[in-house]
Amino acid sequence: MTARNPAESAVKNQMFCRVTDEAKSLDNIATKRSALQAKAADVEASIRNLGSLPAEAFEKYKQTGVKELLRLLASTKAELSKFGKVNTSVMEQFTTITEETESFKRKQQELRAVAGK
Repeated sequence: MTARNPAESAVKNQMFCRVTDEAKSLDNIATKRSALQAKAADVEASIRNLGSLPAEAFEKYKQTGVKELLRLLASTKAELSKFGKVNTSVMEQFTTITEETESFKRKQQELRAVAGK
């Protein structure tokens, strides 16, 4: 299709350039999204590799911003690197036993309170 006048041709050229720019922008956004999804998958895998976490870990940092969490994560990783390899199953057992102990203490207090009435 040939343009009938130079103004129409200029408009078509402008539209083509705009569509091309938008396509490039969309491609950049898709690339960034893919990179962020891959990073999220890596982080989720790292979290799973940590093992069990204490219950308060989920509530304690809910209101903390992403930048602050990343700073805390970096400092924690630096501190952990000092210890080298740690038997994660022992850490999981310790966490579980600690939580169970606290649960048993609460139940014991409840039973004592009921028995005292």
